[in-house]
Amino acid sequence: MSADGTLPLIEPVTKPTRLPAVVAIPEPKPAPVPDEGVEWRWNDPAQASAIVYPTSLAVAVYRNPDGDLVIRQQADWNDEGDAVIVVPRDRLELFALSVQNEVD
Repeated sequence: MSADGTLPLIEPVTKPTRLPAVVAIPEPKPAPVPDEGVEWRWNDPAQASAIVYPTSLAVAVYRNPDGDLVIRQQADWNDEGDAVIVVPRDRLELFALSVQNEVD
């Protein structure tokens, strides 16, 4: 620092280069649209071979403190919470028979 309190001027080591007067800016490319005009159907057998990672949400079955049957499906990424079905314990036999009839 000099006696008058100012910093000394430091000269640049190299001289700045001049930029060209006109710079060509490339046109922006539109965002790619992967399947415009194609209607996707997840359950279409013709498209099944394209699915590389099928989704399977976890399902839990347990009893609550009242003895009712609870069936809980894990929430998907866009769900607010788990899907829950509570079958009252006095309806369990009818529920089980109904499920068995659907399985048979």
